[in-house]
Amino acid sequence: MSGGLPVVSAFGPIDLSYPPPPLAGGGKGEGFGAAGIDGERRHDLADFLSDPEPVLAVDTPSPYPLPRGEGEDEKPQRERQRERFVTVPHDLLRIDVTAIAEFTKDLPGWAASSLAAAPWVVVRRALPFGGLLPIGIRGSGRSERCAAWLPPGAVVECRTPEDLAAARAWEKHPRRAEIPALTGLDAVAALFSRSDWGPAGSVGFELATGRSTANPDSDLDIVLRAPGRIGPDAAGRLLAALAALPVRIDVAVETPLGACSLAEIAAGGTVVVKTPTGPRLVRDPWAEPVA
Repeated sequence: MSGGLPVVSAFGPIDLSYPPPPLAGGGKGEGFGAAGIDGERRHDLADFLSDPEPVLAVDTPSPYPLPRGEGEDEKPQRERQRERFVTVPHDLLRIDVTAIAEFTKDLPGWAASSLAAAPWVVVRRALPFGGLLPIGIRGSGRSERCAAWLPPGAVVECRTPEDLAAARAWEKHPRRAEIPALTGLDAVAALFSRSDWGPAGSVGFELATGRSTANPDSDLDIVLRAPGRIGPDAAGRLLAALAALPVRIDVAVETPLGACSLAEIAAGGTVVVKTPTGPRLVRDPWAEPVA
């Protein structure tokens, strides 16, 4: 969790100045760990990728089928629907409008206004706490970010970065001509055509929700699923191809341990990996035990 962010739940503020108590069934909470995903998955670049990524599983079943937008490819979403409600960082969740009033009563004013305009939140990289999902709320600027906890039953729709890549909504987006990061997705999609990937950040949020959050200077944040090792040479070739595009692109490589920078992998040596329990400095995120 990022320091300095207000942390609330739908039931009021939560004091996280100390590690939260473990959930029943284990220190990380029952259901957290590596898990397979049903069905076929595309794999990355020269067959670097193999096993499914770790997920955050919450024991509370979702009463909703997590519907998709009309006309979108159904494969990635089908793969995510399991017996328990499953999310991973960067997934975007739409909140039931009937739950917003209760959820926003302890939030900053800007957060309540933001959710009223677009009832969407993003899954944070943190362990589930007391059956609640770790989520973040974004406002109109970088200074408006709020960490919170959401009951799974309040979720009525989930869109993953992979869903957004499959839908290719940027091709007919009304702001495509004014946002270089949107036009850059054409080339990124071609480069990662054999990968599990998708847009995140302000561009991903705008594609999922329709709310104008990107601007002409926005970077293009990409999530690349990499359960199998990507070596420095391969990472370097990817970086070189991305650097030739007319927009700055940041790639977060999702390994079994957590997320790290494609640029750090290309540089060799140690990398900083963002995990649900905090950052770790490791030499090989694919060789480190997840537990």
